[in-house]
Amino acid sequence: REAAVRALESGVAARDNAAIARSHLVRAECEMHENGPEAAQVYLAKALPLALGSKDASLELFARLIGARIEIAFARSGTRRDVLPMVAAVLAEGADLDRTLQSTLDLMARSAGASSGTIALSDEKGEFRFAASLGEPPSLSAIRRVLDRDEPLRIASCEGDSWARDQESIRTFSVSSILVVPLRYQNHRAGVVYLDRRGTLPAFEERDLQGVETFAGYVSAFLVRVAEAEAESRRANRLERV
Repeated sequence: REAAVRALESGVAARDNAAIARSHLVRAECEMHENGPEAAQVYLAKALPLALGSKDASLELFARLIGARIEIAFARSGTRRDVLPMVAAVLAEGADLDRTLQSTLDLMARSAGASSGTIALSDEKGEFRFAASLGEPPSLSAIRRVLDRDEPLRIASCEGDSWARDQESIRTFSVSSILVVPLRYQNHRAGVVYLDRRGTLPAFEERDLQGVETFAGYVSAFLVRVAEAEAESRRANRLERV
């Protein structure tokens, strides 16, 4: 805690937003262990905007921010905590984007009790690719619906929903409940997180949607930052060839 305060004072003096964000993150991690998720959220809410506004914020910092936010969201909802260290570690590793997304999806689906899941990334034209998949194929119509409307979709009972009953993929694979959340940050559409339950599994609840939305918001910011880092690397390579 004292180290975080000193880092905060140093960052403020130097007007270094990345350093200030890191100090808030360290304080949030301390509060999480000492006083719980609500106290931690106060400091984490200060950290992310500062990190996003700094060109010096590293991908490692964003990975830690995402891991901390997932831990807070899961602690609030009572979701299984045994997957939290693994989620944070996977995001922090982040060497290969698709492999990282696959590992993260596996852990998220397990903690949410989903039968199948997909992370679909979209481009500027609205086309998407499956960066990570788990279990049976997803409902493409549900993914397209969320991409087109740019709003989350929760269908508690596919059997009781008129739109879902008309979708062949939902009927074919006996999908009973669906949760699809956009991956986005500001005006950037990055894709969707898709989860479903099949057979006789219980329906997704509102708290499931809220948890995935929280997770998706921070993953979106991370994806945007990865894209910016890749663009900067390409610019640097072009300059070296000139």
